[in-house]
Amino acid sequence: MELETAARKHLLNQVKITNQTGKGATGRIWKFHLEEGLEGTGQAAIVLNSSKQWAKPGMNSQEYPILVVECYADHSRDDDADQTKDDAMDRAKQLYREVDRVLHQTDRLTRHWPENDDDGLLILGCFRGTEPDEPVQKHGVQMVRGTYDVQIIHEG
Repeated sequence: MELETAARKHLLNQVKITNQTGKGATGRIWKFHLEEGLEGTGQAAIVLNSSKQWAKPGMNSQEYPILVVECYADHSRDDDADQTKDDAMDRAKQLYREVDRVLHQTDRLTRHWPENDDDGLLILGCFRGTEPDEPVQKHGVQMVRGTYDVQIIHEG
């Protein structure tokens, strides 16, 4: 399983994250790019990608890819899509904090992404690679980006 797919499935299992991004098959957690516009929707989303670089060279069966996480958020809106708060920046930061609580693994325990899936990707460690960037406007909404250094082993 590729890193982006495993991370996506892992995050879709996290209630605190899907409460912010939406439930369902996609839960507005996508690989590679935003799949729908968020501007004017009051919604939030996550985009996962690989940086195509390695955190450190691997001399064995381990891989050390860098996972890029972008957290997007629009302002809070009412049922008529009218903005009720100027809070997109805070919402993007809060979503990033929830993602960080899940991905930044300081306990050194080996696990599968998604959890409890023996066919998932075996994760030996996942550590915050960079502090999150300051929010910037992208695609008409606020976006916060951070990276994670992931240690994985492809089984089988």
